[in-house]
Amino acid sequence: MLPDTQFMQLVLEEFFQAGGPVLLVLAALALLLWTLLLERCWFLLRSFRRCCGAARPPPATAALQQKCAANVALQTSLAMIKTLIALCPLLGLLGTVVGMIQLFDVLALRGAANPV
Repeated sequence: MLPDTQFMQLVLEEFFQAGGPVLLVLAALALLLWTLLLERCWFLLRSFRRCCGAARPPPATAALQQKCAANVALQTSLAMIKTLIALCPLLGLLGTVVGMIQLFDVLALRGAANPV
């Protein structure tokens, strides 16, 4: 019997082979999306509070400049995050369509009695 890690590795390999190339692209983009989201959370928890907290004592103009700089830093990767959020469901639909086309090709070759 295989150990749990080897079994999980085999299951994941079969899953990605069954999903095809679209699943690999989708998984890579999802990993990138989660990385960007976690980085933004880390920034909010650590750096953004420090930037806004340091903006209290100076005069009003310097505080406003620091807050504007903190807001610009906060929105650095939001455009990429929004794009990936819109792109991932479309890639999921593309994978579904590709899978259906492959299924219909198999049905055309073998008939409806044995689709696998």
